[in-house]
Amino acid sequence: LVGAVYRKPADIKLPSELEYLLTNANGAGQGLTQISKKTTGECIEVGRQGLLVDYPQAEEGLSREQVIQRDLKAYIVSYEAEDIINWATTTIDGRDMLSMVVLRETTEKTIDRFTTTEETLYRVLTLEFGENGNRFYQQTMYGDDGERESFVPKKADGSAWEEIPFIFPGSEDNTPDIDMSPLFDLANINLAQYRNIADREAALRMFSQMSLHVDTGEMSAETWNELNPNGIMFGANAAIVTNGGGAVNILQANPTDIASIAIKDKSDEMVSVGARLIDKAGINETAEAARISASSEMSVLDNIVSNVSNAYMKAIKYCGEFMGTNTDNAVFSLNREFFDSKLTAQEIMAVIQLADRGDLTDQEVEAVLQKQGLKAVDENCGAYVAHMGGKG
Repeated sequence: LVGAVYRKPADIKLPSELEYLLTNANGAGQGLTQISKKTTGECIEVGRQGLLVDYPQAEEGLSREQVIQRDLKAYIVSYEAEDIINWATTTIDGRDMLSMVVLRETTEKTIDRFTTTEETLYRVLTLEFGENGNRFYQQTMYGDDGERESFVPKKADGSAWEEIPFIFPGSEDNTPDIDMSPLFDLANINLAQYRNIADREAALRMFSQMSLHVDTGEMSAETWNELNPNGIMFGANAAIVTNGGGAVNILQANPTDIASIAIKDKSDEMVSVGARLIDKAGINETAEAARISASSEMSVLDNIVSNVSNAYMKAIKYCGEFMGTNTDNAVFSLNREFFDSKLTAQEIMAVIQLADRGDLTDQEVEAVLQKQGLKAVDENCGAYVAHMGGKG
């Protein structure tokens, strides 16, 4: 599913001051595409993730030129759902706002030059209120020994934040409420299928092999042991000797496909559930049928893509406030075409004819062709030649 989203690059446009996010959005050398891919995967797998927009703390009184000289940049840190251990909201001016978020972090603590150990820290984000009623965002770090440090992050203009720059991209929406994991139903079916497979393997182990039955007839145990001093020797080069009407039979269970049928049925059911995650019509359709479907129903994956795109757009705006950069024209939009949707030659010609009549601008035609993996040339005269693989 993640591969379906990132089969085409995201549409990203950033102001020059924030272009560093393309290659290093989290301060660890991962760009927006890489960290958003992780977010998309987490939303599909567990239903949510957390994004904190942070800024390296510097001493107060630095000018903008000094900040730029020290290469201080805002960055986006992601937290898995399991590390967001507590949160709270409050209603302010009729709007539900985050008032607290507790994040668990793990860091290495040096014991000596050869030994390190893991230490758990807790980053607590709170919305505080001053004596005059003004609100401000505060970070406090806690360790095993209690509170370590507390500080108030500032925007580029030196003012305090009036909200916590933390976002909850989710499978259903971007609110702090826990969303259902889209793969939960699939996991339940897979677990049931695993039990069927275990039953089948146990049955194969017990009943698929031949079982030997020896009828000694009138013979006594002493006579049997005397005739067969090595016990039961079974196979093509061995023989069992009986005396007095005995017999040797091979027993084998009749084959049964009940477990295999159950496994196949659950495989089909998982395919159906998986299709509902990606089909916009919510039913099993071919790629072409899903593409042209007029249904307004959004697939689970389509909804996740929309939520992740909105979450990162908000994070970029937060980065802009930290850096003092206008982000009104910024764009972050993930691909929502999860399968090939190429135009036919006739449809491409129709687009070109619309352009020739002036119904479409050159930019609109170029956007259509680029979306199809084609290239528009000779823009000045308005005559478009679509080519692929070097063939005009």
